[in-house]
Amino acid sequence: GWNLTLEYAFAAAAIANAWSDGLKALLVDVVGAPATVSRAFKVTIGEEDGYSVFPVAALLVLVVAAVVSRGVKMGAKLTNAVSLLNILLILMIVAVGAVFVDTKNWTESESVLVPAKGWSGVVEGGSHMFFAYIGYDTVSTLSTDAADPAKSVPIAVFLTLAVATSLYIGVVVVLTGMQRWDKLAADSSLVRAFQSIEKARWAAPIVSVGSLTTMAATV
Repeated sequence: GWNLTLEYAFAAAAIANAWSDGLKALLVDVVGAPATVSRAFKVTIGEEDGYSVFPVAALLVLVVAAVVSRGVKMGAKLTNAVSLLNILLILMIVAVGAVFVDTKNWTESESVLVPAKGWSGVVEGGSHMFFAYIGYDTVSTLSTDAADPAKSVPIAVFLTLAVATSLYIGVVVVLTGMQRWDKLAADSSLVRAFQSIEKARWAAPIVSVGSLTTMAATV
């Protein structure tokens, strides 16, 4: 139990930090806020190589903690609503992005990921994707609250994994088709990929908001 708590603490912190970067990208790159706004997202204490504090990420964690502390029903209703919104947004990203896919990004020798990075690159990618699957084991801890856990819990786990995996694959296929994998931005890559294509720029704000709600739900 304590290992799970520690796992979730690290995961929530890491994803909240990514959420903070996404919000900064939305405000500065999409909305057009002054670049000085980005200073509020990271505060360095001491010298340049000192400790860094991320106030906006910390605020997200506190807000989410306040919501879930209201009780299971409150958290469940909010999670269901946000999850439905997220699925619709992801489907929109895949549908719109598919229009702007350039297959050369998959087929040119220097663009193909596995030969370029090797299987070590695959393993590295898998380590990042680990965060995407944290939390689904919570379903199994709710067995005592299910009416028919022997039937409903396995179905819930497999359906969740199947739907999430399909959505992730769809987004990655579209993303690497829109922009070469080695040209993707280190942060907010989805938003920046849509911004890089003139005819797709109108979708960048929607993609940005979708990324924020998805990460907030994960936290």
